[in-house]
Amino acid sequence: VNVHLLYMIDNQYTSVKNWTGLALSPGTVVELIDDTWFPSLLPDDSVNKTWNPYIYVITDGHDYLQEIVEYSNYNFPAPVQFTLIRMLRSSR
Repeated sequence: VNVHLLYMIDNQYTSVKNWTGLALSPGTVVELIDDTWFPSLLPDDSVNKTWNPYIYVITDGHDYLQEIVEYSNYNFPAPVQFTLIRMLRSSR
């Protein structure tokens, strides 16, 4: 299975990170959140910023963007939106 981290940019889903070839087994996929999860970095001593990305899960052999655009023929559930907060990073 493939998992895509998507952001809505200019009214279009854009994949900023993906994990491919994950095993199809029950359980939890654990990933550490790092700078690559955010569409842009924040300067030191900036305020917290809230992002609202999406997670989309599809199987091999399918293009995530084509599946989303052709939603009337969905083979997979729609992308799921969640909240991701980039916390203040102090330079002290």
